[in-house]
Amino acid sequence: MDKKLYTKAAKKFLDLNWEEKIYKDPDLRYDEVAPLLGFDRYRPSLRMCKRNFGLTIVKFFKHCRIMEVKQFLSEPESRELELIDIAHKFGHSHRRYFNESFKGVTGITPREFWFFHEHFVKTTGMKLVDYEQPDTKIYMPPDGNPTFLSNFLNRQAEHILKKNYTN
Repeated sequence: MDKKLYTKAAKKFLDLNWEEKIYKDPDLRYDEVAPLLGFDRYRPSLRMCKRNFGLTIVKFFKHCRIMEVKQFLSEPESRELELIDIAHKFGHSHRRYFNESFKGVTGITPREFWFFHEHFVKTTGMKLVDYEQPDTKIYMPPDGNPTFLSNFLNRQAEHILKKNYTN
């Protein structure tokens, strides 16, 4: 398969996740992603995702969802809710699955993230989301403040840019 086609599809995939938030659609079947990217079958779109991002489409979507959870947990109002309520807010019906998903992506539980983020802000005076911001700023919210999701998508865009310049 043509490398330029994979690069173009990867950019389109990032755009769809940023602009249309396709990762949020619980009814989207993964074989429906292929035509959105210009492929006639699921296999090439899966291959494109693995080659460009090192993740399957399912895991990429999971990362996007967890980035939104991280964003919410970094806000003071998240402390007013119980973790099970936060899990439900983000589409998880069981706290255990919520914790496992979050830890699988971040390496820590949501509760540990709360404490880590709070400690980070107190000791550095800086939000973690600002600290983690990559150099690439293709995906930015209209207010210009980065989010964990924009940082994640921008890091993925950096991978594509580096591959194009080094090959």
